Amino acid sequence: MNKIKILYDVFKTMKSKEVFNGTLTAEAVKGQKKVFSIDNTFEKNNKTGFKKVTTNSEVDCEGKKIKLQNSLEFQGDECKGHMCFMKHLHAHHNGNSGVKDCFGKITFALGVLNSIKVLEQEDKSVILSLQHADMSEDLKAAFCEHMKECCDNHKCMDEENCKHKFMKEFHGVEKTDFNFKVFVNSKSEIEKISIEVDGVKKDENNENCDVKLFAEANFNW
Repeated sequence: MNKIKILYDVFKTMKSKEVFNGTLTAEAVKGQKKVFSIDNTFEKNNKTGFKKVTTNSEVDCEGKKIKLQNSLEFQGDECKGHMCFMKHLHAHHNGNSGVKDCFGKITFALGVLNSIKVLEQEDKSVILSLQHADMSEDLKAAFCEHMKECCDNHKCMDEENCKHKFMKEFHGVEKTDFNFKVFVNSKSEIEKISIEVDGVKKDENNENCDVKLFAEANFNW
């Protein structure tokens, strides 16, 4: 099956959606310790502008455990809390960096597309799969660099904020492996997105320590 045709149909279908409902869960584990977990439910109506996000999260930061529960509900373009923060990040990373950077991003995107595998199911649904082992060496290097930049950006945002300090736990992770999957139904709707990341990092005793990240988003249609 043609990957470009599948992706075109998926993006076209998702673009036409006016109402989104679903859940987002994620957790990060270093060694035997869970350093972060989050459980979100979200609603968004593009037609009316209504948005609602309910969040339950837990952070284990340098021996200090913090539990957060909040619910954001707003209309139109109103921006509160971490929604504004996400917009700030988006603006920060989307400046004009020149032609070379543009071609670099295009090359990365095409490399990812080339590495994606399509698994057709009997019910005409498909699973789009991207694994570290299926990527070229230069693409692996680009992915690792991107992960490093993400950790650096979180590290620099607020050194005294535990919500971001936990990202330092994953700064300098080596031997990264990951498995990214998108589950698409027969109507070209995304039902689930999951990603698992495994790596190794030196702990405070300079010994290897396993680190794992997992995230999953589910959509209700």
